Amino acid sequence: MALSTGLTLECEARSGGIQAIHFASRDSVDSFNLNGDVYDSAAMSGGGVFYEYEFEQDTGEIRENGSQENGSTAQTHELEFFLPKISTAVRNAIQALIDCSPCGLIAIVTDSNGLKWVVGYSETNLKKRPLKINSDATLSGKGFTDLNGSTVIMQSIDSEKMREFTGTIPV
Repeated sequence: MALSTGLTLECEARSGGIQAIHFASRDSVDSFNLNGDVYDSAAMSGGGVFYEYEFEQDTGEIRENGSQENGSTAQTHELEFFLPKISTAVRNAIQALIDCSPCGLIAIVTDSNGLKWVVGYSETNLKKRPLKINSDATLSGKGFTDLNGSTVIMQSIDSEKMREFTGTIPV
């Protein structure tokens, strides 16, 4: 494959972080419609929807790290967020992610620039390389003003970079 174009950077705000995460179990998503290089809609199975997971402001991010070995490219996608305060509701939300992890999840993540990204689904592997829980760490803190809550990291490894989603999230 030959390089066929360059890149011109726009002079605009480039805010870091993410604003929203929507998860659906892998089996609830039928497919995404690819229009050019972006997904413009999601087809759901059996009345499935995406569920929003709220998290502490300025604690969420998506990471995409690419590597190449033995002629194969791997894109490791990670989604990290912090759920404040240890509670039964937080425990149950994390447990739901754990329970869905054997089959996997697909996420639509809205970044701080208002762009939405699909994580855990690709044109190469479709739903075969979904997000799964990588770790969750819950801590109470020691002192009265210490951090109290859970940090969750979800991960998928695929051969493609994430794609933007321009449609309406099925909720």
